[in-house]
Amino acid sequence: MNYILAKVLLVSPPGTPEYSAELGKMTGLSFPVIALPCTVVMMAALFYLMRRVRQLTALELEQIFRLHQE
Repeated sequence: MNYILAKVLLVSPPGTPEYSAELGKMTGLSFPVIALPCTVVMMAALFYLMRRVRQLTALELEQIFRLHQE
């Protein structure tokens, strides 16, 4: 994703003020374009994993993580 972002934004020759401005814009956009989608996908994978563990074990989350006192 970072490569695609660089190919789209970095069009000026390196060493020019325009290139520095484009690099700054790319750095600023890297979080919303790269980190947020990755975080959403990771959260979805974790929720799916926990749902499947609950289905396969027939245990509640408190029992899986042993959150209750015995």
